[in-house]
Amino acid sequence: MRWVGALFSIWLVLSGSVLAQFGAVEVRVVDAGYGVPGASVKLLGNGRGASTEMNGTCVLDSLQPGVDTVQVMSLGYYTLLIPCQMKPDTITRIEASLLIVVLGHSDGGECGTPVHGEPAPADYADTHATILYSPRPR
Repeated sequence: MRWVGALFSIWLVLSGSVLAQFGAVEVRVVDAGYGVPGASVKLLGNGRGASTEMNGTCVLDSLQPGVDTVQVMSLGYYTLLIPCQMKPDTITRIEASLLIVVLGHSDGGECGTPVHGEPAPADYADTHATILYSPRPR
């Protein structure tokens, strides 16, 4: 019976060290400093995603370390693509400031279509996203 206890102890040690290798991403989506509820946040590399809460935040947990792209989308805003790195035992905190898409029909298009159909500016992610890395509390 002692060997069962020894095996259980070994399993606890190994599972703890494996679980410690994961990271997390916490995203806060804002417009003019206010949280955007219901925004879609997705990691393009593994397909995991979530919607933001009323305060504009969501958390994706138990993520493998590595480089990925966070996609932030919300109706009426340009899509924001943010390259980031997930690190073991680290919470990657991202604040994404969305840019409103101008809608209208000044060029004869239907209402609700972009006036000029321009894509988001090239430096959009560089100027509208802040990334901070924090150690995960134990």
